Amino acid sequence: VSEMLPLGQALEGHLSHGDARRPGPESYRDTYRFDAEVGDSLEIRLESSDLDPFLLLYDPEGRLVAQDDDGGDGLNSRVHVITRLTGTYVLHASSYRPAVGAYPLVVDRFEPPPIRTGTVAMGDTLHGILDRADPRSPRYGTLIESYRLALEQGTRLDVDLRSSVFDAYLVVVDPNGERIAEDDDSGNGLDAQVTFTAALSGEYWILVSSARFAEGPYELSVMPALGERVMDPFQSAAPE
Repeated sequence: VSEMLPLGQALEGHLSHGDARRPGPESYRDTYRFDAEVGDSLEIRLESSDLDPFLLLYDPEGRLVAQDDDGGDGLNSRVHVITRLTGTYVLHASSYRPAVGAYPLVVDRFEPPPIRTGTVAMGDTLHGILDRADPRSPRYGTLIESYRLALEQGTRLDVDLRSSVFDAYLVVVDPNGERIAEDDDSGNGLDAQVTFTAALSGEYWILVSSARFAEGPYELSVMPALGERVMDPFQSAAPE
């Protein structure tokens, strides 16, 4: 049994021992439905002082499109998603570990801030800061910044993302918009590192994020892989 959620209105729910359980941790869950149009930008918030909230969102075809543990303040859950289908979505309000307690839940329209974009070239090391002015990843709900990187086919490179204050997470997207590499902890400690060869010539995107919702400074470097020459900066600069 599931309840329809009106957009923009908070619902007061309660996880109890009589609720259904989700697979894995066997946590209790309540199920809700809401209707959305393709391209809707939505924010879903699940908060509680009684338990550690956990959200799961399924599209009209039954595919898991978002889940979150601590994307909100403290242990609260929050996800941002841009819907790709028109229809009825299913939302599970649950907890990270089995627990009972009260919670408010809201699904609201959300106008995401523009992604902060920059340009990086082979051989560069730059510094940035993830903060709450950044948009959130629609996939993980974490803060995200992006950098354009122009590459020639066959170029092999190392990309390192380092931070002393958060668990770094790195994603590389090719000129066709495909995620071709992503990493959490392949660098030193909790730093992220990917090594890849450009299969296409064109503009790639380096996405800087964290493994969990976090803010703080970071260092990003893009270097030739061992044995590669440094490209001419005029050739590697992204087009205006």
